[in-house]
Amino acid sequence: WVANRNDPYLRGWVVTNRAGIKNAGQPGDVIISWFKPLDESFDEPDYTNEVYIMVVNGLTDPTGTAADCLQEIKLNFAFPSGLTGVDMLDPGTGQVQTQPLPLVSARRQLVLDLNGGDAVLFKFSDGAPFVGVTPIPARLDFQMQGGAPTISIRGAAGSRYQLEAAFSVPATNWTTLTNLLLLSSPYLFRDATVVNSSGRFYRATGTAD
Repeated sequence: WVANRNDPYLRGWVVTNRAGIKNAGQPGDVIISWFKPLDESFDEPDYTNEVYIMVVNGLTDPTGTAADCLQEIKLNFAFPSGLTGVDMLDPGTGQVQTQPLPLVSARRQLVLDLNGGDAVLFKFSDGAPFVGVTPIPARLDFQMQGGAPTISIRGAAGSRYQLEAAFSVPATNWTTLTNLLLLSSPYLFRDATVVNSSGRFYRATGTAD
């Protein structure tokens, strides 16, 4: 492994055999792979050369269970100012979760506890979409603040949504109010385009890019 060859931030890792049952309690294999989308258009026009990283716990044993081969993998990153976390694919739901990374000895540290053979896929949380993931439907709540509608958007953190409005339903022409990356849920949006107006309808749709 050589720093800056496959990604600009990884500076090292530490592997611990957490189960301590197989491999005489010694650390086993860990596989780290780097990927980039084949089609740059998937990254949206504002982003290029997005790097995806997969980490696999390669410790296995034919006489043990996956839990017997549990390993803790700590990855240390030298992030620039403004970059503080990763977008990780949840293997159970298929949704993306943004995971802030704590500072440990001046490095942002990602800690993974993986059973034998398990893997995680993530990318740096720089605002680019996670290719191929469509967010779960958003839930909207509405209230008036200062005479203007304020919409609360609840959805999957790390996902992208488009908020639209119309003055009647059914509607053939919805107006796009904003496209947003949901860093935390809920997200509040104040619709300053209308004041003291009734009959305003809103919807939010998940977007994969």
